[in-house]
Amino acid sequence: MSTLGTFGPPAVQLDALRIWVHGYQFPEATDAWDGNWLRVTARCTVVGAKVEATGAILDTVSFLRFQRELVALYDRLEGVATLESHEPELKVEVRGLGATGQMEVRVEMTPDHLNQAHRFTLGVDQSYLPEVIRGCERVLGQYPVRDAAARGA
Repeated sequence: MSTLGTFGPPAVQLDALRIWVHGYQFPEATDAWDGNWLRVTARCTVVGAKVEATGAILDTVSFLRFQRELVALYDRLEGVATLESHEPELKVEVRGLGATGQMEVRVEMTPDHLNQAHRFTLGVDQSYLPEVIRGCERVLGQYPVRDAAARGA
């Protein structure tokens, strides 16, 4: 496990889940595949459990899709927004529970997908979403989606 205090504030925080973005996995690549992978650290900490996954486990397209889905979820208070990539280490699902504005956040995370599986269920309300949306926008501002075709995701 890393010493997260040295990372500064997370790029994205949703209740007990924090995600730091350290940079592109392949800074010189400009194509839609290699050019969009990001090196990240994700940590979920709740009473009695702390799980961290790190590496090239998310890409810029994942943040773009998540941001767009969160905006729609915030507007309707129903539906699902998902942050995931082709890698198995992290999946975040935010589900709107209707007009009350309550949300269920399901985090599936593992540092070792062959031997471990961890799931967290968190309860938040719609007031959390604007800052998560801004966090995704900051990530995309610093690490834009490379290749125009990938931006349509």
